Order: sequence, then structure tokens, then C-alpha cells
Amino acid sequence: MSSLDLPFALCAAALVLMIYYVYRRSIRSNLPLPPGPKKLPFIGNIFDLPPESMWETYTAWGRKFNSDIIHVSLAGQSVVVLLSSTATDDLLEKRSAIYSDRPSLPMYVDIIGWDFNIAVMKYGNKWRAHRRLFSQAFNSVESKQFRPKQLAATRRMLGRFVATPNEFREHIRQMAGELIINVAYGIDVLPVDDPFVALAEEGVKAGSDANIPGKFLSRSRSFSSLRRSTICTSPSLFLSSHNL
Repeated sequence: MSSLDLPFALCAAALVLMIYYVYRRSIRSNLPLPPGPKKLPFIGNIFDLPPESMWETYTAWGRKFNSDIIHVSLAGQSVVVLLSSTATDDLLEKRSAIYSDRPSLPMYVDIIGWDFNIAVMKYGNKWRAHRRLFSQAFNSVESKQFRPKQLAATRRMLGRFVATPNEFREHIRQMAGELIINVAYGIDVLPVDDPFVALAEEGVKAGSDANIPGKFLSRSRSFSSLRRSTICTSPSLFLSSHNL
């Protein structure tokens, strides 16, 4: 090792330790977090989660730690998982007034470009305006106008159940897709293999994949500032509970 290598190595090690110290302080809370698996520095529990059926892993952790609320860390992003209907009702229904904002979803919002989705829109004037418009069109009184459409779509689905009962999952997806597309856009879709329904299902799947914690580096704090214009130019890209 040359005379310059040792100081460089020491400086690099000191820099890594300093970054780790700042990282640990940034995620530290005055209140204790729910129990969860042991976390590795920087990456947290990324390697603990399987790519598919993560709810099974969450459920196993809930049994291991004897808790219906668990915590995992994914590259600096804290994720709290609710594993029971009781915990979900207590936190998201009875205390819903204190949860006014949305989590940061850079993959879903900044890269894919679904910032128009009211479900992930950050709390503010824009969200309130969209919420008000949505409520005006789909409140308990106005939504009654869609009941004939719901009844017709349900009858068509029941007819498909009789014809091909083994394909009941596809029939349910078809009914949901055709009803939503008809109400939102006034389009009468085909009874099978409709391109609009297929496109909607593709978009929902892509959006669900984009929201899987730890699946994309863009969800970590280090990549949260990247914009979709620098990552992807294609506009076509589109809680776990065992007893809910």
C-alpha cells in the first residue's frame, strides 16, 4: 500500500461511518416503532422480503413477534404493516382524522407519472379540489344514478357464471372493469377480451408492482429526488392482512 492509499482508505471509512451515523439519526424516532425483523445497515429488510406473496411473510412475522402491527425498513423507508382488522379499524377508521397526507411514492408518482391519481396525491389545495369534485359526483345521493348500470353489469356477470362457472375470477374482473369504464368514460365494453378492460388491468398491475415496498431503488431515500423526465420517457408504463 502506497503512502497515499492509507489516508484515502481512512477518509473513505470515516465518510462511510459518518453517512451511517446520519442515516441512523434520520430514522430514529422519539417513540418506539412496532416490532419487526432485524435490520441491516442502509438496506434494512430488503433481502428478507420475497418478490411474491409478501403477505405470507408479513403474517409469519406477526406470529413470530406476537403482534398485529409490525415494522420493516426498506432502504431507509419505514413501512408499518397492519395484520388484523382490529388494528386497521383502530388506526385507519377511528383515528383517520390525523392521517391527512400520503406516503412518498417516487416510482408511482415521479417516474410512472400517475400524479393525477387522487389516492396518492399529496395533501394540499390540489387534493382538496379533486376530493371536492369527486365527492360531488359520487356521494351517496348522486351515486344512485349508477345503480341501473350496476344491476345490468351484475346480471351479465351472473349469466357468465352459468355459462362458464370455472372462470369465475375472470367474470368478476370483467364485471368490475366494464362497470368502472362505463361510469367513468361512457364506453360500452366487449363481453370478452375487451382492449379497454385489458389496458385497465395492465395499468392496475403495474401500479401495484410499483408500490411494492423495496422492489425498486427509486422508493429509497437516495433516489427519491429523481424525476420521471430523467428516468423514463414512455407514458405507457404504467396492507397486508390475513384476516381482513
